[in-house]
Amino acid sequence: MPNQITGIYSCNDGGFYYARFVGNARGGQIFWFGEHSSGAFSNVMFGELNVFGDGNFNVENGRWWDVPKGSATGASSPTRPNSQLELQIENNEIRKSLDSGAGFGGARWQKIGAVPPRVGIKLSGFTGEGLTGVWLGNSGGAYYVRQVGSEVVWFGEACSPPGTPTSFANVFVGTLAGSNVTGSWADVPYGGSSSLNSGSLSFRVEGDRLIRTGGTGSNTSWIRSQISDSTIISALQVTITVASSTPGRNPDDIRQGSVEYGTIELTRGRTLPRVSLNEGRGLNPGQFDTTTIPLPPNTRLDELVSFTLEHDGAPRNVFDSYDNWDVGKVEIAIQTSASTCPGTIVTKSGQPFVRLTGENRSVKIPI
Repeated sequence: MPNQITGIYSCNDGGFYYARFVGNARGGQIFWFGEHSSGAFSNVMFGELNVFGDGNFNVENGRWWDVPKGSATGASSPTRPNSQLELQIENNEIRKSLDSGAGFGGARWQKIGAVPPRVGIKLSGFTGEGLTGVWLGNSGGAYYVRQVGSEVVWFGEACSPPGTPTSFANVFVGTLAGSNVTGSWADVPYGGSSSLNSGSLSFRVEGDRLIRTGGTGSNTSWIRSQISDSTIISALQVTITVASSTPGRNPDDIRQGSVEYGTIELTRGRTLPRVSLNEGRGLNPGQFDTTTIPLPPNTRLDELVSFTLEHDGAPRNVFDSYDNWDVGKVEIAIQTSASTCPGTIVTKSGQPFVRLTGENRSVKIPI
C-alpha cells in the first residue's frame, strides 16, 4: 500500500527527509521536507504518486524548492523539465532517475526507524521573490515561505527548543493569483510530531501579513518575521548536545559532577556572569541540555559578540581522572519580545564539534 511511504529517510546528500503520502491504494500525492543538520539546505517537494504493483511506486514531475530555513536557494522550474524529480520507490528505498532533478543533490533515500535531531527554528533566512522569508503564525509556529513566480510553498513547524519533539510540522504547496494564494498542505513526520493531518488552505496577502480566507489549519493569520541588528534580544537559549558518535571510538559523555559553563561576551568589553549549563548533571551520548540565559534590558542583536563554553571535568575523587567530553553540537537561539519562538542564530556541529579535555577546557564561539 502507498501508505508505507510515509516516514523518515536518510539520504546520500547527508540530509534527512520526512515524507508523507496522501491518497488511496490507486495513488495520490507525496509531500516531503528535507534538511541537513548543518543548515546547508532545507527543501520541500510535491509530486503525484503512481502505483505499479505491490510496493512499487513512482513520482513524476516532482517539484522541489529550497526554503529559507537553510542557506541553499535552488528550485525546480517548469521551463526546465530535467530540473523536476522523477523518483522510483520500492522496498523502503527511493531512487532518483539519473536524467532528472538537475540542481538537486540527493539521489538515494533509505527509510529509517529513528527520529533524527531536528535543526533549531530560524527567525530570519534568505530573502528572495515576493513572499520569500520567515513568517510567524498567530497560534504559534515558524513558516519558511518560498515564492518562485506564481508558486508559493512553505515548511511550517511548531515553536519548541532544539532536540525536543514538535507538536506539528507541515508542507504547503500553492499558487498565487493577484493577492490570493490557494493550495494544499500535509503534516509530515518531523521531529516526532504525531499528528498527520492534511487539507486545503487559502489566504490573502496584505503587505507583511497573510490572512486566511478558507480551508483548514490552526492559524488564521501570519506576520513576516523582522529581525535586524537593532532587534532587542531578551535572552539567549543555549542547547549543548553530547556527540552521539565519533570516528573509531565511543564518544565521551559528561560524568555526573562535571560542570559545563557558558559565558556571553557583549560589545564594549562587557562580559556577563558565567552560568552553569548542566548543574553537575551527567549526560550520555546524544543527550542535551537547554539553558535560557537572560540578557541586560535593551540588548541589541548587534551587541552580541561571542559565547564561551567551558568544561570543568576535574576529578571528584581519588579514583577519577579528568573527564573528557565530546561536544557534538552547540546551538544558540535568540528570544525576542515579538515572538514566542526561539530563533537559532548559531549552529556548530561535528563528530565531535570539539573535544574538551584537561588540556583543552574551553571553546569560544563567535555570535
